[in-house]
Amino acid sequence: PADFATNPTRLEFNKIIDNWEGAYDLLGNDDGLFYFATTHEAPNKRIISFDINTKERKELIKESKSVLNNQALVGNKFILVYLEDVKDVLYTSDLSSPADFTKVDMPIGTVIQLSCKRLDPFVSLKVSSFVLPGRSYLLDLSTNKLTAYNDDKVEGLVPEDYSTEQVFVTADDGTKIPMFIVRRKDLDLTKPNPTLLSGYGGFNISNTPSFSPSRLVFMNKLHGIFCLANIRGGGEYGEKWHDGGRKTTKMNCFTDFITCAKYLNGQTYCSSKTLAIQGGSNGGLLTAACANLAPDQFGAVITQVGVLDMYKFHTFTIGHAWRSDYGDPDVEADFRVLQTYSPLRNIQSGKVYPPILVVTGDHDDRVAPLHSLKYIAELQSANPELGGPFLARIEVAAGHGAGKPTTKVVEESADIYSYLAKNLGATWHD
Repeated sequence: PADFATNPTRLEFNKIIDNWEGAYDLLGNDDGLFYFATTHEAPNKRIISFDINTKERKELIKESKSVLNNQALVGNKFILVYLEDVKDVLYTSDLSSPADFTKVDMPIGTVIQLSCKRLDPFVSLKVSSFVLPGRSYLLDLSTNKLTAYNDDKVEGLVPEDYSTEQVFVTADDGTKIPMFIVRRKDLDLTKPNPTLLSGYGGFNISNTPSFSPSRLVFMNKLHGIFCLANIRGGGEYGEKWHDGGRKTTKMNCFTDFITCAKYLNGQTYCSSKTLAIQGGSNGGLLTAACANLAPDQFGAVITQVGVLDMYKFHTFTIGHAWRSDYGDPDVEADFRVLQTYSPLRNIQSGKVYPPILVVTGDHDDRVAPLHSLKYIAELQSANPELGGPFLARIEVAAGHGAGKPTTKVVEESADIYSYLAKNLGATWHD
């Protein structure tokens, strides 16, 4: 109020939503009519209007089978970013007819930044992909056209020299599993090439195209192929995709991943001797479990900060929170499922395992390093001469990964790719 300095009063707050029914992201308002993106009764998100005076709700854009990843309201236009087959797709629609979408052409990738305001026609977005660090665009809402105005540059990188292909691999139950395959266009496919297959498959997290300098070195200098399998358990197709790979269905994550590996080994990309798998945290569980289930499919395994003791994970650090995906080991039905895939508990003597490198940090307070240390010790004890080598890389004064100094990141990546080159027979190309 204008007289607040001389007549201070407490601000009055009116609750319009006061229960745990979903997420609400405010997009803007016209007087008392507010616009929200919400997961209420729509796990993949929808757009509604909410009259704060009458409490009337109205659905403007219904939930799609694709996840609504990002959204904004600029003037009288909605900007909508949907995740369709693990690629961000951009649409606009008018506030007067919000269900009528106009698609905006954009490159394959992930929208990592969207900058705009309701009352300013300036709209900027940045797109990243496997070979694109970041390309910034202006969006002209009058024509629905993108104009590139800046590229994040990496010396020597020419994105056009690389090919990004997406295939859909059929799982045992008929489910189509999307997988990206990224390589140099001039790579010789008449012989098996060093290939790195990565995945995650957990906690409703979508593994979308993103840029990695170390993967670029692998593709450029080791003439490798990088593959990303978007297995069940993630959020690539919403909550149903997540539910298809957690608790009693967690085994789907591993069989999906192994199916993708078999697809690659059956094509001209690689062979079981030149295919490596890599994953971190829940992805570390993935790679270690797959090494137990199908050791003959892989030439090397990288397991980073993995959840590997599924009998006791809930008793250390924040592990109790992961019962949402893994179940509760103290419940017999859940324990029986965990028995089938716990990496630590399923190591067998006399079994030929591929070379396995376990990576952890001695101060990891998310996934305690004891997971990695017990796992690698059991591998070495069970098979002291058969298979391997089984090695552990333990970073000192480091945790789960976030916030790690660049020097440590570079050193760790160098050790990982050296291990891969040694075991896959890859050579360095200047």
